[in-house]
Amino acid sequence: MANDQRIKVQFYISPETREQDELIQEYLEDSKERPSSLAREAMLAACALKEIDPRLVSTIAAMYRRGTQGEFIAKLISSFASWEATSDTQLKEGAANMAVPRTAAASPPPAELPQTKAVKTTPADTKAETDKPVSAAVKKNFSPL
Repeated sequence: MANDQRIKVQFYISPETREQDELIQEYLEDSKERPSSLAREAMLAACALKEIDPRLVSTIAAMYRRGTQGEFIAKLISSFASWEATSDTQLKEGAANMAVPRTAAASPPPAELPQTKAVKTTPADTKAETDKPVSAAVKKNFSPL
Protein backbone atom coordinates (compact mmCIF):
# COMPACT_ATOMS: atom_id res chain seq x y z
CA MET A 1 0.00 0.00 0.00
CA ALA A 2 2.44 2.59 -1.23
CA ASN A 3 -0.20 5.17 -2.08
CA ASP A 4 -1.74 7.54 0.45
CA GLN A 5 -5.23 6.07 0.42
CA ARG A 6 -6.87 5.46 3.76
CA ILE A 7 -8.73 2.24 4.39
CA LYS A 8 -11.59 2.09 6.84
CA VAL A 9 -11.47 -0.94 9.12
CA GLN A 10 -14.63 -1.57 11.10
CA PHE A 11 -15.89 -4.47 13.18
CA TYR A 12 -18.58 -5.16 15.72
CA ILE A 13 -18.33 -6.77 19.12
CA SER A 14 -21.11 -8.74 20.83
CA PRO A 15 -20.46 -8.44 24.58
CA GLU A 16 -23.79 -10.03 25.42
CA THR A 17 -22.89 -13.30 23.67
CA ARG A 18 -19.09 -13.54 23.75
CA GLU A 19 -16.88 -13.30 26.82
CA GLN A 20 -13.92 -12.00 24.81
CA ASP A 21 -16.11 -9.21 23.40
CA GLU A 22 -17.18 -8.27 26.92
CA LEU A 23 -13.49 -7.94 27.83
CA ILE A 24 -12.96 -5.74 24.76
CA GLN A 25 -15.87 -3.53 25.78
CA GLU A 26 -14.49 -3.14 29.33
CA TYR A 27 -11.04 -2.32 27.94
CA LEU A 28 -12.48 0.32 25.63
CA GLU A 29 -14.53 1.87 28.44
CA ASP A 30 -11.53 1.99 30.81
CA SER A 31 -9.10 3.35 28.22
CA LYS A 32 -8.49 7.04 27.71
CA GLU A 33 -7.44 6.43 24.09
CA ARG A 34 -9.75 6.56 21.12
CA PRO A 35 -11.10 3.18 20.01
CA SER A 36 -9.62 3.71 16.55
CA SER A 37 -6.13 4.14 18.03
CA LEU A 38 -6.53 1.04 20.16
CA ALA A 39 -7.79 -0.98 17.18
CA ARG A 40 -4.82 0.17 15.09
CA GLU A 41 -2.38 -0.82 17.85
CA ALA A 42 -4.09 -4.20 18.20
CA MET A 43 -3.81 -4.81 14.44
CA LEU A 44 -0.11 -3.90 14.50
CA ALA A 45 0.46 -6.21 17.47
CA ALA A 46 -1.31 -8.98 15.55
CA CYS A 47 0.99 -8.38 12.57
CA ALA A 48 4.01 -8.63 14.86
CA LEU A 49 2.74 -11.85 16.47
CA LYS A 50 2.13 -13.37 13.03
CA GLU A 51 5.86 -12.95 12.40
CA ILE A 52 6.40 -15.55 15.13
CA ASP A 53 3.72 -17.92 13.81
CA PRO A 54 0.63 -17.25 11.67
CA ARG A 55 -1.55 -19.29 14.09
CA LEU A 56 -0.53 -17.33 17.17
CA VAL A 57 -3.02 -14.45 16.94
CA SER A 58 -6.07 -16.69 16.55
CA THR A 59 -4.82 -19.01 19.29
CA ILE A 60 -4.38 -16.17 21.78
CA ALA A 61 -7.77 -14.71 20.84
CA ALA A 62 -9.47 -18.07 21.30
CA MET A 63 -7.81 -18.84 24.64
CA TYR A 64 -8.00 -15.41 26.30
CA ARG A 65 -10.61 -15.30 29.06
CA ARG A 66 -11.33 -13.23 32.15
CA GLY A 67 -8.64 -14.04 34.69
CA THR A 68 -6.08 -15.21 32.14
CA GLN A 69 -2.68 -14.38 33.59
CA GLY A 70 0.02 -12.63 31.61
CA GLU A 71 2.38 -15.48 32.47
CA PHE A 72 0.09 -17.90 30.61
CA ILE A 73 0.08 -15.64 27.53
CA ALA A 74 3.89 -15.29 27.68
CA LYS A 75 4.29 -19.08 27.90
CA LEU A 76 1.85 -19.52 25.03
CA ILE A 77 3.84 -17.11 22.87
CA SER A 78 7.15 -18.75 23.79
CA SER A 79 5.73 -22.16 22.91
CA PHE A 80 5.35 -20.91 19.33
CA ALA A 81 8.81 -19.33 19.18
CA SER A 82 11.42 -21.37 17.35
CA TRP A 83 14.54 -19.51 18.44
CA GLU A 84 16.53 -19.21 21.64
CA ALA A 85 15.82 -16.33 23.99
CA THR A 86 18.01 -13.30 23.44
CA SER A 87 19.86 -11.44 26.14
CA ASP A 88 18.75 -8.03 27.43
CA THR A 89 21.72 -6.45 25.66
CA GLN A 90 20.67 -7.96 22.34
CA LEU A 91 17.09 -6.78 22.83
CA LYS A 92 18.27 -3.22 23.57
CA GLU A 93 20.51 -3.24 20.50
CA GLY A 94 17.63 -4.50 18.39
CA ALA A 95 15.33 -1.79 19.74
CA ALA A 96 17.96 0.87 19.00
CA ASN A 97 18.22 -0.37 15.42
CA MET A 98 14.44 -0.27 15.03
CA ALA A 99 14.39 3.45 15.83
CA VAL A 100 16.34 4.18 12.64
CA PRO A 101 13.99 4.93 9.71
CA ARG A 102 14.00 2.30 7.00
CA THR A 103 15.45 3.19 3.65
CA ALA A 104 14.69 1.75 0.24
CA ALA A 105 17.79 -0.45 0.50
CA ALA A 106 17.34 -3.02 3.22
CA SER A 107 20.30 -3.31 5.54
CA PRO A 108 21.21 -6.68 7.07
CA PRO A 109 20.31 -7.23 10.72
CA PRO A 110 23.10 -6.91 13.31
CA ALA A 111 25.16 -10.09 13.69
CA GLU A 112 24.31 -10.37 17.41
CA LEU A 113 20.58 -10.86 16.86
CA PRO A 114 19.31 -14.39 16.26
CA GLN A 115 18.44 -15.25 12.70
CA THR A 116 15.11 -16.93 12.11
CA LYS A 117 14.93 -19.70 9.59
CA ALA A 118 12.39 -19.55 6.81
CA VAL A 119 10.02 -22.44 7.25
CA LYS A 120 8.30 -23.73 4.16
CA THR A 121 5.12 -25.62 4.83
CA THR A 122 3.29 -27.87 2.47
CA PRO A 123 -0.33 -29.00 2.62
CA ALA A 124 0.95 -32.32 3.99
CA ASP A 125 2.75 -30.48 6.82
CA THR A 126 -0.42 -28.59 7.65
CA LYS A 127 -2.44 -31.80 7.70
CA ALA A 128 0.12 -33.44 10.00
CA GLU A 129 0.00 -30.42 12.33
CA THR A 130 -3.79 -30.48 12.59
CA ASP A 131 -3.79 -34.23 13.33
CA LYS A 132 -1.69 -33.78 16.48
CA PRO A 133 -3.54 -34.36 19.76
CA VAL A 134 -4.56 -31.27 21.70
CA SER A 135 -3.11 -30.85 25.17
CA ALA A 136 -5.34 -30.84 28.24
CA ALA A 137 -4.43 -27.19 28.95
CA VAL A 138 -5.62 -26.13 25.50
CA LYS A 139 -8.86 -28.15 25.85
CA LYS A 140 -9.51 -26.58 29.26
CA ASN A 141 -9.02 -22.98 28.07
CA PHE A 142 -10.43 -23.21 24.55
CA SER A 143 -14.00 -22.65 23.54
CA PRO A 144 -15.20 -21.86 20.02
CA LEU A 145 -15.98 -18.23 19.36
